[in-house]
Amino acid sequence: MDLDIDLYNIPEPTSDGLPEPLENLIVLTQADYAAHNQLLAKILAAIKLEEGVNVAIHQIHPEETVSASHLAHKATRLIAFGLKPAQLGINGKFKGYRFFKTETFSLLFSHSLEKLAGLPEKKKNLWQALQAEFLKSEK
Repeated sequence: MDLDIDLYNIPEPTSDGLPEPLENLIVLTQADYAAHNQLLAKILAAIKLEEGVNVAIHQIHPEETVSASHLAHKATRLIAFGLKPAQLGINGKFKGYRFFKTETFSLLFSHSLEKLAGLPEKKKNLWQALQAEFLKSEK
């Protein structure tokens, strides 16, 4: 008797130039970073993160894929701006603006920085999630 189990084709990562390992990792498209890096800098500063110090930023092309499990060896928190789970080699549904905890890392999906810039309610959702994860000891 065969088990009726869904099979998923997990794409091979197309990105191998991963950033230096830091505890926190941001993954987003190159275009989003280029157009909205000031917004990202403000978001990071609000949670006491600084690029190259305690957070690495990995930029990808819109059709590029990376492996979340490979990234997990590099970071304990991964925040994806404007990416779908499949672009991180994950088959599943996630609620945005909530950290999903695995055995080794936490993962949060957010709208792209471009969309966040025009959606104050989504910025608020992101802020609440980041505050709970990064500033919880200050409450």
